[in-house]
Parts: sequence; structure tokens; C-alpha cells
Amino acid sequence: MKRKIAFLALSIGLVSWGLCAQQWTLVGDKEELENPVVFTQVDEAGTEFVYGGRLSTQSFRVSDGTNEYVHECGDNDPVGDSITLKVAEEGDLGLRVRYAGEKDFFKVTINVKGDAKSIKAEQIILPTGRLYLHGGPANLGMNWEAQDAILLEQDPANASIFWYKGDLRYNELGSEGGNIKLLRGRGWGENYHPDAVGNVALLDALNNSMKMRLNGDDNKWFIPSDRSGDGYYEIKVDMVNITIEVVKFEPNIVASEDILPRAIFACGTALPCGFPTDNKTPIQLNAVSEGVYSWAGMITAGELKFQKRRGSYMYAYMPLTNGQELVPGQEYPVEYVENYLNGSHPDNKFTVSEANAGINTLSIDLNTMTAWLGERPDVTKVETVGGTEVTCYSNDGKLYLSTPAVGEMQVRVFGVDGRLVAERSFESTTDIALPTGSYIVALAAQDGTQPTRLHAYVK
Repeated sequence: MKRKIAFLALSIGLVSWGLCAQQWTLVGDKEELENPVVFTQVDEAGTEFVYGGRLSTQSFRVSDGTNEYVHECGDNDPVGDSITLKVAEEGDLGLRVRYAGEKDFFKVTINVKGDAKSIKAEQIILPTGRLYLHGGPANLGMNWEAQDAILLEQDPANASIFWYKGDLRYNELGSEGGNIKLLRGRGWGENYHPDAVGNVALLDALNNSMKMRLNGDDNKWFIPSDRSGDGYYEIKVDMVNITIEVVKFEPNIVASEDILPRAIFACGTALPCGFPTDNKTPIQLNAVSEGVYSWAGMITAGELKFQKRRGSYMYAYMPLTNGQELVPGQEYPVEYVENYLNGSHPDNKFTVSEANAGINTLSIDLNTMTAWLGERPDVTKVETVGGTEVTCYSNDGKLYLSTPAVGEMQVRVFGVDGRLVAERSFESTTDIALPTGSYIVALAAQDGTQPTRLHAYVK
């Protein structure tokens, strides 16, 4: 029966530097390994090869494809010290890591300088399943707060690799709007920084494995303030080699006002946290779809308003009139007001009556600039146009119109910005494919009756 040694290859595959490149592998001492382990060549000269993964406590050798190598003399445990290698002879024992648990990870490095070869193993202490990205682009408030740190994904096949996949954009509000660093846990105890002097452009790591270091000088990676680094990122963090690499970057510069936040906040006497004096403990509405945010909990009789930023009342989404009551089954328009605290705009708030208090859901949609309480209202509407009833509803990305009347009817569909997006005449029924969002539908009868306008939400 073959002896099994448990390995999880974290850096597999040979980097090809030429036809004569060596391929170093880790092999069993006496029997063939069930899962061969390949070292990765890390320099063009072929002097350094690295494997990252788990090791067992059983004996092994390393091979360059021609010879097998073992320790030259002395201790056969390569952890911590560089051990000189020699070509294995009959009767030689392999190398062995004496203390290797099932969850322990190691970085094994082979150095080749002419005929001289050595090996060194280092135990790698991985984050306890948690590695976070934090900085200006991640801030939901005005400054760096630990609760805003973004959890990186741990590679399911490779426990020492962590990923960030998503948008990163220069944040024009708050401190250090473009700077980021990595946290071991959601706190400031231990942080990873560029292994360099001063801040380093994040895009310097595009298709370039860049060394990190733990703690030390508080320098950071950055996205430029000219927003040339805004876009979609796939960032790979290798905790065996202690490196960071931008594997994919797709630039996507959009106007600041069009950037959808990761969360929206709400506060007020109708909500559990009231109006906090430091404004740092409002309720948080999380995204349920792109641009749509919801929170469920106890809502009491009182007033409330929405905030774009934790920690500031300046950036708010308000009803068009103060005291607008939120009644389940209806949507209400909101407007974005910046810096109303200077007196340039009234401090409008929504209200909730005693009759509608209780456990409920509060939602806001920044695509349609509407808010509602409870389930999203049914979009079916019946309007009378020229004495004829017209039914309007949406489903599966289409706006449907139907009427029992005989004769032609005209429909024009406008975006909330007033732009005409569709126009047609129809008899009996029609459907218009539209992106998800809010629209103004103008209907007119064949006889030229003054158009009737209604609001429709296409989902």
C-alpha cells in the first residue's frame, strides 16, 4: 500500500523560463507520492523554487528531474534553517518535518547556485479565515471605521489565497480617499502594507506579484485622486509568499454622483437608534439588488430620514415635502440633498403613524429615487384615457398595456430624467421591453384626448 502524505499545493505549476529549466518536485522517500508536488520557479535565472502548502511528518526527498536530494548532514528537519542538499545515496533518509499539524502551512524554498543546493521551510501563520481590505474606497462613513472593512474571499481550493473581487473607486469624502491596506481581522492590531518606502500605486501590482509586510511603517496602496484607477478589480493575496497581485482590472470611471454606495443609512425617532448625537449608529440598509437597499426591524410612530454616509447628516435622501407619511402599499419619491445644513434646503423627513408601527421593512431604491414601507407596491395601475380604462403593469423586464376599447391608442415612455425612451401606437395590447427602473408613461386616445401621465416601475 502506498504511503500517503497530505499536501495541498498552493503554488503549483512550473513557470517556464526556457527549454532547459529544471522542474523541482517533492517526492516520497521510499514510495511514489499519490499527489506529486511541484515547486514554482520564481526567478528567470532558475536559482529559486518555492512550494507553499501542507506537509506531513513523514519523510520526503526533493528531485530536480534527474537526481533526488536529501540533507547533507545533521538535522533532517528543514524548518527554520537552510539545510544543504546532496544527491541521495542508497540508505540515505529523507527530510522530515517533525511537527506538522493538519492545518499547518509551510513555505518551502530550494536555492540553486551552481552545484550548491539548499532547502529551507518556514511555517506560515495564516489569518484565522479572515482577511479584510480597508481604506478610503471602503468607507461608508466619513473616516476609517473598522466595521466598514470588506471581508476577502478565501479560495475554496487554496486556503492561503484570498481574493477581493469588486469595484474600487477614489472616495472624495472623508480621509485618505484612495488609500487601502489589508487587516488581519476587523481591527487595527495587525495590518499588511506594501514592502516599500512610502505609498505605492495599487495598479503597480497589475499582473505583478508585489511583496507585502506585516506591520511596520503605515504606508498603503493607493488609487489616484484623478480617478484613473477607478474600476473593477480582482486582487489576489498570497499568504504563503506574502504577496499581493491585481489579476484583473477593468477601468470604469463614472460621475461621483452616479456611484452607488454599498449601503444606505436611516435614523429618526421611528427607528431603534433615534437621531444619534454623533450620528455613527444609524440603522444600515444593505443592498438587496443593484441600487436597492432594505432593512427589517421594529418601526415605531415617529419620523425618519435616509443618509448616504454614516457619521454625517449632510448627505441625505429626503421626501419632497416634510412630514410625508409612509403608508404600506405605496412608493414615495425622494430627492438627494447635499449640505442642507447650511439652510439652503428644508430638513424634510418621512413620518410613520401609530397605525403602521410594528415589525416591518424599510426600503429605498436609488435607481427610481423612491422609498416605501413593507413589500414593494404592486405596479399594476388602471387609468382612464378618453373615457377608456387602460391597465398598466410590468413583469420580466417589460411594460404591459392593455385596453378593451376598439381603436388605436398612443403611448410614450419617459425616463425620470425626462428623456423619451419608447414611443408607439397600439390596439388592444402592447408590451415594451425596458431596463429595470422607474418611468413616466404618457397615454393618449386616438381622438387626441389630452394625455394622461402615470408612474410605472418596471421590474
